[in-house]
Amino acid sequence: MEQRRTKNLWIIYMTFIVALALTVFPLSDSFRHFRPDWVMIGVVYWTVATPHRVGVITAWMLGLFVDATQGHLLGLNGLIFACVAAFCIGFHQRIRIFPMWKQAYCIGLFVVFKLIVSLFVLNSIQLMTNSWSFWLTVFTTAIMWYPSLFLLGKLRRSFGIT
Repeated sequence: MEQRRTKNLWIIYMTFIVALALTVFPLSDSFRHFRPDWVMIGVVYWTVATPHRVGVITAWMLGLFVDATQGHLLGLNGLIFACVAAFCIGFHQRIRIFPMWKQAYCIGLFVVFKLIVSLFVLNSIQLMTNSWSFWLTVFTTAIMWYPSLFLLGKLRRSFGIT
């Protein structure tokens, strides 16, 4: 049984590849701020569901991939995702028993944390302008938590990932 669980770890990494692909998928300028933070959803889901399989280093590496593909300051998303992963691993048992609306609220707070840190760092080196549309991703990510939770949970159960 342990060999089957180890073999199915590729599913976790495939979901991260899909999340990265959805992150770099081109959108028009008018819809760009509505894009959910797919990688954040994946990091939160897998660190809460399988904290012994996906950890801080995986989250940090995913953040570096996001930085490289989006042209962001290298290491910024890595640091943010690592902090979120560390928090999720520390509180994974609590987050698991939250109702879905509270989990969506938590993921919204994680995205707010990401945006505040990004604003602080990028504004301090004058690489970013502030706009109200910058905050729309908080709501779309929280809304997309519901279908993502359902799909990733079904995928995890069908492949027996524990």
